[in-house]
Amino acid sequence: MTSEVADLEAEVMELAEAKGEHMGQTEGPVATGLPGMGMHFIPPQDQGAWVPGWQLKVDRFGVEYGVPCRIPRGQGALWLAKRRPDGGRRFTLRQPVNVQAPGHFECFVGDCRKRTYTRAQLVTHIEAFHRVEARQYEPMLEKLRKAAMDDNPKLAALIDKMTVMPDEEVRAVSRVETGEFDCPCGWRPKEDAKNSRFALMAHRRAKHGGET
Repeated sequence: MTSEVADLEAEVMELAEAKGEHMGQTEGPVATGLPGMGMHFIPPQDQGAWVPGWQLKVDRFGVEYGVPCRIPRGQGALWLAKRRPDGGRRFTLRQPVNVQAPGHFECFVGDCRKRTYTRAQLVTHIEAFHRVEARQYEPMLEKLRKAAMDDNPKLAALIDKMTVMPDEEVRAVSRVETGEFDCPCGWRPKEDAKNSRFALMAHRRAKHGGET
């Protein structure tokens, strides 16, 4: 038995032994998250249905890290068994060694300490959660919008391309052509497949260990 399999089985057992209450919970809501990135609060009445956990991802340098999430207790074993396309585990109950680094764009409204990774996300946050202040700070938000556009030369090139493209007439296409049944690994079912959805499921079972 590999260490990874043993860890998975231990987490499943830990999940099964938690009867209606989160492991080691105190009175009041359970909060999981990272400072400035938002928190996941699980109120007492919902703690029998949800368990704080971590979604495991891999950054551009190949380093695995965790993002706080909520795992449904009734489907916990299924969630913990899920795999990423690269074969690694997708969810865990244990806090991983590495966590998602906080963004360096911090909200400047009142005592809000929300942090985002892009200027565009910061503008969206302020307009969604600080609507009155967003109107007051509109000139500054416009500067952030312009900076966000200047940081994305691909977007500018795409807009320039679309401005000279003729409008396209509506046409019918197959669901395969729309990419609805494409796999992230690049696989695509044949156009004449009798059931593209089943073909995708079979591919995932064969190539990715049943990951959906």
